[in-house]
Amino acid sequence: MSYQAILDRLFRMSASLEIRLNLEIPNLLAEHLDFPERAYPTIHVAGTNGKGSTVTKIAKALELSGLKVGLYTSPHIASYRERITINGKEITEKEIVKTMEGLFQFVDDNKIPATFFELTTLLAFDHFRAQKVDVAVIETGLGGRLDATNIVQPVLTVITSISRDHADILGQSLEEIGGEKAGILKEGVPLVLGPRALLSSILQKAEAKKCPVIRVPKTMGFYDEENCAIARTALEYLTAYFPLTPHAIEEGLCARPPCRFEKRGEVIFDVAHNPDGFSRLIEALQTFHPKREIYALVGMCKDKEYARCLSMLSAYAKKIFLVRASSARAAEPEEMGKALSSQGFDAFVCGKEISSTVVQAAEEAKKHGALLVICGSFYIMRDALLTASQPS
Repeated sequence: MSYQAILDRLFRMSASLEIRLNLEIPNLLAEHLDFPERAYPTIHVAGTNGKGSTVTKIAKALELSGLKVGLYTSPHIASYRERITINGKEITEKEIVKTMEGLFQFVDDNKIPATFFELTTLLAFDHFRAQKVDVAVIETGLGGRLDATNIVQPVLTVITSISRDHADILGQSLEEIGGEKAGILKEGVPLVLGPRALLSSILQKAEAKKCPVIRVPKTMGFYDEENCAIARTALEYLTAYFPLTPHAIEEGLCARPPCRFEKRGEVIFDVAHNPDGFSRLIEALQTFHPKREIYALVGMCKDKEYARCLSMLSAYAKKIFLVRASSARAAEPEEMGKALSSQGFDAFVCGKEISSTVVQAAEEAKKHGALLVICGSFYIMRDALLTASQPS
């Protein structure tokens, strides 16, 4: 199979919207590959928000200490290969084809209905083993207890934050969601717990599994300060396992994945996609750009609380441009517009496509001396970044 054929099949699977929370198939795939996830120590990170930034900081500090570090994250922004990296280098097309052809053959021969995320997770684990990493930092996809990544036996677990997201799957209350995230806890393995994840459901599971809990103090100001505090706490614990240097830790904490309050010219890109994320985004705007008028371009998924998110943003933005995210789960701009209208906000535009709407929004923002904020989903960032980077 060609790399493009591999991607086409994977993305057809992704478009089916199937999210199966069950470890039976990940375990079958792992057994078929002779348990690659057992070949190296892992750090396993869950949480509603902040986990992508936290794993990036941890991995970078380990790398700067001279280690070969695998990093598994999701979703990607521009390329599928972004999900699986070693010391910042993406997995190659050839390496993807080599492993994925075998996995497809196995699931086809045995009629195993593996999902996009299950196959990608085992691809990552196998790649890290093949490349003989010293350690791997693993971000959960959704939840924790039954997430495909939860077949690892980590030396440290981390839960960054708990807020409402995927409530239809993980539970309606924060305690229920926390209980699902706490499913990554393993017997006796320490847990680094972020200040917005101090829930009884998590603490009770930690006590039952005899997991020492390392609590991270609350931080103030820019939301990345909290991610830094969580990553720092994790790294300080990991000095018992790896030759981390103080300089590497400080440098690693400066690392941030793309589109996390990333300013390019007069445009800010932020993947805030739930109410907590929007709250943090607005706080950051008020901190760093308190006197700037804000225009916003938003594309969201329909399984998110988009009406609530838009309500929060409309209290702060002068005008909102609505686009359809590049996802089968995308909310239609017209539906988001109805939500804004029902809230008494009429200064919005329903865009036809991301690229042309980015151009329109940027021109209007520039005309009024405003800052343009692009947010709402990972699935609008690729097109938005490509368009915004074009010379005007």
